[in-house]
Amino acid sequence: MADFLTTKSIAYQLEEVIKKANQKLYIFTPYLKLSETYFERLKEATDKNIECTVVYGKTDLTKHDESLLNQLRCNIYYKENLHGKCFANEKTALITSMNLHSFSEAHNREFGVLLCRKNDNNAYNDCINEINSIINKVNNLSVISLFLYLKPSGTVLFVFLSKIFFAFRCLSSSL
Repeated sequence: MADFLTTKSIAYQLEEVIKKANQKLYIFTPYLKLSETYFERLKEATDKNIECTVVYGKTDLTKHDESLLNQLRCNIYYKENLHGKCFANEKTALITSMNLHSFSEAHNREFGVLLCRKNDNNAYNDCINEINSIINKVNNLSVISLFLYLKPSGTVLFVFLSKIFFAFRCLSSSL
């Protein structure tokens, strides 16, 4: 049975979704402003080779946020009309009004629903299907890919541009 959550429990469950991911992690949020805690949790996940996909929908990223995102080994996509907020792993999905933005947790009254694959299989699968549908549309239309190859001597960066969508794919390599 799905659980109804409010602001503080959403923040707790969001961290749990990230921490308990074993294979895949999906972060869908229009506004992306990572708190130190969420950044550390995402970094821990990507360092464990969990496949992490971040999709955001507003282009007002600060230089600081861009710098944090570049430290994560994950697929990062921009989807212009994204307004939904969903955070999921292979066991649970959190659908909420809360953005992944430090302001939301501190100043807004938020609510959401936590779905467990085991108990809410149909709703959980519908959620994952929608996530994959959005990712596939971004992949099919993405022209921008940012590939970071980390070398002992520095970083090599390749960028291709598009007007509609863009994706960041960060790969570490010992070239």
